[in-house]
Formats: sequence, C-alpha cells, structure tokens
Amino acid sequence: MIVYAISGLCAGVSGLIYTSGIMTIDVNNAGLYYELDAILATVLGGTAMTGGKFYLGGSVVGALIIMALTKSIYRFDVAPESALVVKAIVVVLVVLIQSPFFKNRLDSIKHRRGIGRGSEA
Repeated sequence: MIVYAISGLCAGVSGLIYTSGIMTIDVNNAGLYYELDAILATVLGGTAMTGGKFYLGGSVVGALIIMALTKSIYRFDVAPESALVVKAIVVVLVVLIQSPFFKNRLDSIKHRRGIGRGSEA
C-alpha cells in the first residue's frame, strides 16, 4: 500500500513538472515518445542493448545528455518532429557502435596501427 501511494505521489509530481514546462495540459500527447528518450538515456549510459549490466549513474548521465540534446535542438528552432529523427539517428549510431561487428572492426584497425600492443614508448 505504501509503495502504491509513493508511486501515485511521484506520478502527480511528474505531471505537475510536465505541465509547468509546456504551460498547457494535453492529455492525448502527454508523455508521447518519452520511451525513446528513456531507451536512449539507458543506452548512452553504458547498458548494452543485448543485455548485461545496468549502470544507474550512467543512465542518469545519459538522461542529462538527452535533455541537453533536446534543448539544443529546440534552441536551433528545429521542429519537434525533426527532433525525433535526430534522436532516432543517435539511437541507431549508439547501437551500431555497441555491435560486435563494429567492435571487431575497431580492434582490427587498432591492431594494424599498433595501438594497444605496448609498442609505443
């Protein structure tokens, strides 16, 4: 019962914060596409999309990066619909960087250049 009450309190506070940011109440679109921000924050925080360890601190940093990206996009007067495209591109890039193919490719480039073999002195 206590957890349910705390959850309701947090939902109410988040609703107040959300409406204070946009100065209106839009029930149909409130929280629309926030899942994209949540996924992107988690991935930028270091959690692999394939599973594994979860880093809470990294996810908080990822959320701050996403908010900075969002505010920067809006600051340059980009339409909100286009901001979703930019965020989607960032998600695709991060997932590609985390892919085993990209990691193997990066390791082979490092190996060819002699980086990480202890040869630099």
